[in-house]
Amino acid sequence: MQVRTWKNVLCLFMSTYAIALSPAMAAEPGTSEKVAKCFDGYKGTFVMRDAAGKPVLQYNDELASKPISPCSTFKIVIGLIGLETGAIKDENKIEKWDGVKQPVDTWNKDHNLKSAMSEYVNWYFQRVSAKIGQKDLEKYLKLLHYGNEDMSSGIEDFWMSSAGSLRISPAQQVDFLERLYAEKLPLSARSQQIVKKLMKCDESPTAVLFGKTGTEQKDGQLVSGWFVGFLESKKGNYVFATHIDGTSRVTGAKAREVSKKILAELGDW
Repeated sequence: MQVRTWKNVLCLFMSTYAIALSPAMAAEPGTSEKVAKCFDGYKGTFVMRDAAGKPVLQYNDELASKPISPCSTFKIVIGLIGLETGAIKDENKIEKWDGVKQPVDTWNKDHNLKSAMSEYVNWYFQRVSAKIGQKDLEKYLKLLHYGNEDMSSGIEDFWMSSAGSLRISPAQQVDFLERLYAEKLPLSARSQQIVKKLMKCDESPTAVLFGKTGTEQKDGQLVSGWFVGFLESKKGNYVFATHIDGTSRVTGAKAREVSKKILAELGDW
């Protein structure tokens, strides 16, 4: 029994040692400084792995492991669950706008999953959530091991801001995206392929970018921004998550800009 104990201790030590020397913890000299400049003065974190799960870069370890609201990045999950349960027939099935004036002009019309993803349509995803129902949403949160799996604050807004109960860290976002990219989530290949396709948002001469933004508003100010997704480039395929914080004018669009700057610094964009 004593021998087994020491073997376990030795394995734990070697595993910890290997992690400490991984690229996420020991990037090229000067990389941290280059990445820091990409945040344009915002406090933030960036986590990136290759498609096989090998760490590439983790900037700001403390924030990378801090659970926060997923905001609109959770629309990825609603899309997946909606397709899986039949609440969404396919990416082209229309949901009728109810005529209630929305805060964004492009939301004031009928939408399908394809347009709702590209135009950030909150009412569409709230309606799909209602169709799925709280019981099935809770079941799939646990099945997918998504963040803290907590929607106790209610089906309306558990994912939309820090007032909601759902939390996920940037590192956990990458865990989830890694499984989605590889189509290893416990869902149909069809559901995963449709959502991945709809996440395509940009391309350069050397790469294609897939992602979803998220923005948090608090007391009338935009204070938090997400951009999470995948990159397919000539150098390889990667999954990543970016999160930024501030006191005003912090958005998912800004987090996407930061992400592109970092990917360019790494030579992937």
